[in-house]
Amino acid sequence: RYAAGGLAGATASSCMWAVMLPADTVRTVIQAQVGKTESVTIGGTVRSIYARKGARGFWAGLTPVVLRSLPSSFVSMGAYETTRAWVNNWRERR
Repeated sequence: RYAAGGLAGATASSCMWAVMLPADTVRTVIQAQVGKTESVTIGGTVRSIYARKGARGFWAGLTPVVLRSLPSSFVSMGAYETTRAWVNNWRERR
């Protein structure tokens, strides 16, 4: 049960980062630009990333982000599923 929950958590985390990394990349670039230029817009940042690196620029760093998230997602979801099963089992015995 622990491994199944952990694997589900790791898979979900990988999918989430694959979908959300472009938005996170734009957010990070905007945060780095604040104070350096007069106005920073989401559209301008998106155009800038695309002009410099193409579509792949939005997913730059995906591998390290996924590798960083896998262990924590595996452990947390595995622990959650194990604890949930333990609590349900305890409730049934009462």
